[in-house]
Amino acid sequence: MRTNVSGIWAIGDCIGDPRAPKLAHVASTQGEVAVDVILGEDSKMDYDVVPNVVYTHPEVATVGLTEAQAKEKYPDAKSSRFSFKASGRALALGESDGLMKLVTAGPDPVADHTFSRVAQGFPAVVGREVKLSWPSEL
Repeated sequence: MRTNVSGIWAIGDCIGDPRAPKLAHVASTQGEVAVDVILGEDSKMDYDVVPNVVYTHPEVATVGLTEAQAKEKYPDAKSSRFSFKASGRALALGESDGLMKLVTAGPDPVADHTFSRVAQGFPAVVGREVKLSWPSEL
């Protein structure tokens, strides 16, 4: 986010980083990272834990590695599925069709892929957990 002009920083779509999804919450976090660095903190933008949602019917929301990437990087990677038919929130909203797939490497979550009418909130929560407990070898 540091530009080639001393004292000038950039965030959001204009930085041209191919790893950076063009999303408002990404730009907001880039701004926080830029301020931290300006203040002398050791802060980096981690694009691997950016939650993403596609507003289709049903919604598709993801964060972290794909299941294939996780299995390639971590031999012990496993995936678990949770049906939204067992979700109180989904049942209360009358939207119990869908599922959440959580990918783990040992005890650590490395991805969440959710397919449901109420998908958008799940990767944000799991993304926070992924960031807090992301395996150190990443």
